[in-house]
Amino acid sequence: MVKYKILQWNIGSYPYVSQDKFEDELNKFAEDGWRIKDIKITEKKSIFNSNNTIIVFMEKNEEN
Repeated sequence: MVKYKILQWNIGSYPYVSQDKFEDELNKFAEDGWRIKDIKITEKKSIFNSNNTIIVFMEKNEEN
């Protein structure tokens, strides 16, 4: 059976997520057998700031 997971991080807005924390989170899932299927990045700009959202689509094969 294949399981799917979607992870989302907001970069540049509160709560701020550092690159190290982002990599640590992905490594935790990789150690548990999850693999990245796709990554999407969205960007929102305003006069005051810029926010990026990183969306990671993951999958994991599990035997019944």
